[in-house]
Amino acid sequence: MLYIGDKKYKILVVSTSDGVVRGWRYHQGAFVRATQPDNDEELFEHSFSSEIYCLAWDGINEILYCGQKN
Repeated sequence: MLYIGDKKYKILVVSTSDGVVRGWRYHQGAFVRATQPDNDEELFEHSFSSEIYCLAWDGINEILYCGQKN
């Protein structure tokens, strides 16, 4: 898990064992699926061929890095 607290995002990013990275927002007392910051109709969700073991955020360039086991 990684929380991106930048004003534009404020999103909890979670990596699951199925190789998917999803974003969640806290809204009205509950976590709901987050949408892309520039497109409210597209969910914040990215699929990979294997599990993601680490996440890192570069706030200057607005890049989410996802690392696999190797």
